[in-house]
Amino acid sequence: MAKNGDEPRSEGRDRPTNGRLVRRHPQYAALLTAEGLSATGDAVFWVGLLVWLLQFRNGTALIALAAVARLAPRVVLGPAGGVIADRYDRRKLLVGLDVVRSALMVGLAVWVAADQDPVLVVAGVLVVYVLATPYRPAFTAGIPLVVGERDAAAANALDGAVKQIMTFLGPLLGTAVLVLGAPSWAFAVNAITFALSSLLLVGVGRLGGAPPGTRTRRVGRSFRAWRMSLQEGIGSIVDQPGLTLTVWLVFVFSIMRGFELVLLVLVAEDRLRMGAEGVGILNAAIGVGALCTVPFVSRVARSGRAGRDVVVSLILNSAPIALLGIINGVTLACMALVAVGIGVVIFEVLAVTITQRISSVAQLGRVFGIQNMALNGGKLVGALLGPLLVSLFSLEWALLAAAVLVSGSAVVAVPGLLRVARQSNARRDALAPIVGVLDGLALFDGTSEPALERLAGTVTTVAVGPGTEVVREGDHPDDLYVIRSGAFSVVKGGVPIATLGPDDCFGEIGLLREVPRTATVVATEAAEVWRIGGVEFLVAINESAAPPAALLESVSTRLAEQGDVDP
Repeated sequence: MAKNGDEPRSEGRDRPTNGRLVRRHPQYAALLTAEGLSATGDAVFWVGLLVWLLQFRNGTALIALAAVARLAPRVVLGPAGGVIADRYDRRKLLVGLDVVRSALMVGLAVWVAADQDPVLVVAGVLVVYVLATPYRPAFTAGIPLVVGERDAAAANALDGAVKQIMTFLGPLLGTAVLVLGAPSWAFAVNAITFALSSLLLVGVGRLGGAPPGTRTRRVGRSFRAWRMSLQEGIGSIVDQPGLTLTVWLVFVFSIMRGFELVLLVLVAEDRLRMGAEGVGILNAAIGVGALCTVPFVSRVARSGRAGRDVVVSLILNSAPIALLGIINGVTLACMALVAVGIGVVIFEVLAVTITQRISSVAQLGRVFGIQNMALNGGKLVGALLGPLLVSLFSLEWALLAAAVLVSGSAVVAVPGLLRVARQSNARRDALAPIVGVLDGLALFDGTSEPALERLAGTVTTVAVGPGTEVVREGDHPDDLYVIRSGAFSVVKGGVPIATLGPDDCFGEIGLLREVPRTATVVATEAAEVWRIGGVEFLVAINESAAPPAALLESVSTRLAEQGDVDP
């Protein structure tokens, strides 16, 4: 089953531009548009909420309460949201959440228009963000399924850039909405964007179906099963130093974002005399920085110098904030915030890409759920700490403290980032021989090198004695097997129907069709096999719009031999 005449694999030869990426993956274009609409609507809504709350006597305290309502659910429920993302059909989950949140936003718009008790409105905001807890883990974990491992870095880069661009357009649109109408209009705009997002996500079929992790093992519905599932996600982070460091840096990065949620309103109103609505313009400047980064961020994601780029992005995200304490002009303040936007996009893309590359696919939703907990926990700390520092000292000192905290953490993390990079390179070198063998198998024709590296990382070498049944007819499918030496007999209903030898594979039928094992495979002599995780195999195959022709031919032939289909 070795491939003949294939050209050497080259990841650099087919790196797509943003336009080619979208054309290559139409469903990703729909996913990207849905993300852009959601980010725009959320930014419009947040500007409207802040301005509406500031009209009350205790406006600053209400803003801090709103920040808690926005962030606390993702902190407390983030890991549970990740479990949900790993257990249920992601397309149905995302569409359902968008529909429900659209309806809730309509209700909030009515309450705000009627000038209801602001605490009641903030309570409604809390409900909206509780429902949003599984959304981001499911969305982010679904990107590699839609575009494949080869294009995942470019897709993450484009997604991060678009999200920030829409975050730039959102505040401007929010400011325009407030000029033309009432704050309740901003809530209505968010309701519309949620509804449009749900319509787009309905068409992203590659998100549909059970997540890959649930195809290879049945997970119970008991509380114990949920707890064990969550523990697996936490364990995958604790056991992988690179993931632990990434989660910590996400937390530190997000503290600055939390400071910005509250302090930029005060900068606009108190220092720059722009009025509360001016926060939309300041946030728009951050979006301009994101827009400037779009042509380069995909290249940064693939640069191979993630450690250096993470540190630079954190400094860009924090140092300009300190300058806002001494800048008195709107133009200079916006220029400083453009640099922040560049740093934000680069960091977010690198954090997501690193996580997708080194995390287990079966636990990816849970890992992103925990990472989201760190993300929003940091924002919550910053949102609460910012007003406290302002009240104890001054706005200028609060801005300086935030910048020193994030920049200092970035510098301290340098040795750890370098160590992770060395470990990653050493692991890649160690897996190279296995990757070379997998690359030569027709079963993996067309599979990208990152996907093969992921597969190689799950390989376990198993010595098999004569007469050993490696898989048994009727058993639940779990793994794929590649024969390295020896011979095997395929038996169905007690009747031998085929023989297999070195470089043959078995176990793919049950995984692909999600059915029990269709035959028994027994060793006829001493042998050695590679066992490959079924989840990773499914993801590697799913990265193409259609399975490789060799795989389809192999499955069809095997089924015909077993009498399951007509020859």
